[in-house]
Amino acid sequence: MAKKRKSKKMNLKTWDEITEKLSETESKTDRFALFLGLFSEEYFSRTGRFPILVGGGAVEIFTQGGYSTGDLDLLCDLDIAGDILRQWGFSSCDDFRGFIQPDDDLYVEILGAHEVNDDPEATERVEEIVLDDNKKFFIIALEDLIIDRIRACVCWKHAESGIWARVMMKIGLETDEPIDLDYIRKKLSDSGEEEALKMFEEVLESLNQPADKTAMRKTSPFKEGKP
Repeated sequence: MAKKRKSKKMNLKTWDEITEKLSETESKTDRFALFLGLFSEEYFSRTGRFPILVGGGAVEIFTQGGYSTGDLDLLCDLDIAGDILRQWGFSSCDDFRGFIQPDDDLYVEILGAHEVNDDPEATERVEEIVLDDNKKFFIIALEDLIIDRIRACVCWKHAESGIWARVMMKIGLETDEPIDLDYIRKKLSDSGEEEALKMFEEVLESLNQPADKTAMRKTSPFKEGKP
């Protein structure tokens, strides 16, 4: 993701103001998205960079709430993010990376300022989600999230991850924004993950799509762009 010029502008809102905005959302997924937009705005004002949503929260966004998670996993600086969250009334959990706001049922885990999937190319491919009020947040690309779920299924024998990898592939195959099948195939092939690649091809075949065609991604309720 391209670096942004640092800004000294401070936009920190009170948690009461944020809660009022969150209460206006229609679903938990919309609430997560708005929180991410508000948090990203404050984090950017301090660092000139945006946090990146990965993990189950990203699955929930891409499946528009079909998958539901209780936490948001963010790639960003722990100290800076923790300072923002504490000022918003979040409490640190025992593992020190997790922060909870029990009154509003929000749990955030700060994973550190690492590459997406430990891969600089995946970090460059993150997607921008723009909300109705022009707030925005960044999220792991659908292709890289599919790779992550396939790996979890194959390496950790986490069957549920395999189910959601299939769901997200189906989303990507049915709609109007291209999903890069060759990118997924190349990543798994280049890293020697034969079992993961086999699973990908089998799921693709089961979805009745030619393996050499570019497929299409479902239209999101949010506006998407690139950083």
